[in-house]
Amino acid sequence: MASWGSYSYIYGPLITAVAVAMLVVLLRWTFARGRSVVSRPSKSGAENDYGLLVPIASPTTFIEAELIRSQLVAAGVQSPVVYWDNGDVSVNQNDLPAVFSRAVSDLTDCTQSSLTIVVAGAGNDLSYQGGNTSPYFAGAIFVPDGTLRGQGGRNTIGTVYAKNIDLGGNVDFFLDKCYASNPPGGTLDVQVV
Repeated sequence: MASWGSYSYIYGPLITAVAVAMLVVLLRWTFARGRSVVSRPSKSGAENDYGLLVPIASPTTFIEAELIRSQLVAAGVQSPVVYWDNGDVSVNQNDLPAVFSRAVSDLTDCTQSSLTIVVAGAGNDLSYQGGNTSPYFAGAIFVPDGTLRGQGGRNTIGTVYAKNIDLGGNVDFFLDKCYASNPPGGTLDVQVV
């Protein structure tokens, strides 16, 4: 009768074949459509899924965008919208014009500008870095289909709307009287009833 020791030359390849077969089964199950343990790719919502945030223009070139921007400035719109829909974006408070940074204020008659940042599209994330000392970024941040991420300090005056929020470090959000009396124009639709 043969002993286990006489078949020891086959143990290594046999164990390797079993391990590879288990990996094949596991990976087919993991990446199979319909019954996968991996989350499905997220999809952008319809234009009417974002509440009051609606597109008013979709320029296809930089020149068109500049023409629209100049028309808005001429009409007195003081709250520009930065719209990003082709991948993740990283914003540092120092990258933004100084006019969109200020200290917390209890004044209701202030005229300081605020900025609206929109990062749209399935899985497009915004990484935002700010500062723990004044002046703080003043504006509205929308990441309706992705994640607002950040580490360290990012003190902000304004509002945030995101599908997911993943922030670490010291984070403060303020909604002061100045912001409440001068909200970003691109985020509001006011109707007199």
